[in-house]
Amino acid sequence: RTAVAMSRATAPGMIARGDGVIVSVASQAALDAPAGLAAYAASKAAIVVLTRTLQAELGEHGIRVNAVVPTTIDTPANREAMPDADPSAWTGPERIAEVIAWLASDAGRTVRGGLIPVYRRGLVRRAAAPSTRRPARPRAGRRPPPPGRSARRPGSGPGRRGRPGEPSR
Repeated sequence: RTAVAMSRATAPGMIARGDGVIVSVASQAALDAPAGLAAYAASKAAIVVLTRTLQAELGEHGIRVNAVVPTTIDTPANREAMPDADPSAWTGPERIAEVIAWLASDAGRTVRGGLIPVYRRGLVRRAAAPSTRRPARPRAGRRPPPPGRSARRPGSGPGRRGRPGEPSR
């Protein structure tokens, strides 16, 4: 909500000047969708969509819109909230600030609508959690009939007339 409110408040002045930069902070969770973080991942995914949409809407006015996409940010609050986690892979806020400053500078002027990853070290993908969903059905064809039943439905086959599912006359 804050990103939308700030963008809405600042865009008219940027449009009037014909220049401006908006940089938001998303999260790797928006792209990975980790189990147990649905609300957080969804809110950060909204930043991703907002970034791309605002670039499409404001780009013609000379406004650049990008987002940084860090992993967990190494803050005292996150260390306290996740005492068993390994913070060595977390991103320092100073690293994120450096990337934001670069995006806002003339050096970053060619980056528009970008989702810029910011990681302390190489991103390590978590192993996928076991799925509790049923496997997806194949897209092509139908499921085989249960044992002892015919694959043919009444009214199907050659000579069939009428709408699907209606027996032939």
